Amino acid sequence: MRLNFVVLLFTLFTCLLYSCNNDELEIEKEYTFSNRFSEINDFKESNLFTEEYRKTFGALISRIDEINLKKNEADILSLVTNYQRVLTSTPTDSADANKELIRIFNSIYSVGEQKELNTLFDQMKRLERGLIDDGKVLSFDAHEQNLFMGSLALEFPRVKKGLKMAGNKMVRTRSEIDVSDCINACEDSYYWELMSIAVDIFCYGIGAIYTACQSLGSLTIPALIALIVGVSQSSIDIDIATAQYNLCVKECNGR
Repeated sequence: MRLNFVVLLFTLFTCLLYSCNNDELEIEKEYTFSNRFSEINDFKESNLFTEEYRKTFGALISRIDEINLKKNEADILSLVTNYQRVLTSTPTDSADANKELIRIFNSIYSVGEQKELNTLFDQMKRLERGLIDDGKVLSFDAHEQNLFMGSLALEFPRVKKGLKMAGNKMVRTRSEIDVSDCINACEDSYYWELMSIAVDIFCYGIGAIYTACQSLGSLTIPALIALIVGVSQSSIDIDIATAQYNLCVKECNGR
């Protein structure tokens, strides 16, 4: 099936790459995650023009995650590995590496799945065009860009699940007053890690393409493939973060 999603609208993402490259998220970790979560909610209420785009982005990410859960893990890992191979390829072998990446993608995802994801992806691109034409997103300052990225990060289904899981654990353990501060610290760290993973993967999926195209000139990676790779990598990273959180809570309860 011909891939019709070769390049994203980079104007918007060039603006947002400030949030990826200037790691202001790290600086702002001096605040508790609950404060950041509240800020994001206030940002969403004050910028309702981003809501449709955010929900469409969330629908696309959720569908990718649902489809990936039915795939062979080894196949997904192969896609991730070959994506990295394309990014590190030389100008002389980039075309072959890119061709192999697309071949692997086509072997994993059926024509029907590609068509479905393309439809969602095209909807997202149309909404991007509207955001760019409106101009408000492009005028966000650095902090507002981070809040916008954070609002997108919270659309990742595994991030939502992780936040809910941590909250449920807190309900069961906060009766233990002597360990509540310890567990609160575990929770806050876990929330920030989930947010960081989601933002990093968003930047990984979009920023990596932008960097590669800028540095290699002729290299074009289908943007949807990059986003799928990002979602796949996030699943691995979130599983690791969740295991670390569970260990942290266990150690607190063992005091």
